[in-house]
This record gives sequence, C-alpha cells and structure tokens, in this order.
Amino acid sequence: MVLRKLPHNAEVFFHLGLFYIRQNQIKKSKEAFDKALECLSQRESISLKHKSEQEKSLAARIHNHLASVILFNQEKEQEHEQHLEMLSKVQKMYITATEVSKCVYCLTVVA
Repeated sequence: MVLRKLPHNAEVFFHLGLFYIRQNQIKKSKEAFDKALECLSQRESISLKHKSEQEKSLAARIHNHLASVILFNQEKEQEHEQHLEMLSKVQKMYITATEVSKCVYCLTVVA
C-alpha cells in the first residue's frame, strides 16, 4: 500500500529491505536496497553538497546494509559449496567401504 503511494521513496524501499532481512529473504532484501539506491540516484541531478544530511545518511545506511546482504549471500554460497564437497567425499568413502566389504565377503566365501 505504501509503495503505491510513494513508489519513488528510497526510505520506503530501505525499510522494505530491512523487513526482508528479518524474514531471511536475502534476494528480495537486495532487490529492495537496489531500488532504494535507484530512487536516490534519480535525485542525482542535485549535487552532493546540496543533498540533505538525511539523504546522505540514508544513502550510507543503504550501502551498509546492501554490503552486508551481499557478504551474507557469498558466505551462504561458500557454505553450500563446502557441503557439496563434503558430500562428495562421503560418497567416495561409502563406495570405497562397499568395495572393501565385497572383497572381504569374497575372501571369506573362498576360504
């Protein structure tokens, strides 16, 4: 509802991004922060020295949270890769153990 009334308000998208973080919806939070920056950049015709302290503060907060979201996402991707690597090692160990078990069975049958 608020977005319909204020579709170009960076503050609204900033708070939406915070909401998505709390909901653990990282992709949506990044999109909201990107949109907040886009809304601020539409006002870039105003030079930096003429921007209000509130706008400068908001831009800094958006960049800070966006960086946190990006780092969090990278860490999750690294964890996923590590889990896949561990799973691959476990599968190889299982295959090796199965082969050893078959060899032991063959040796006991022959003996």
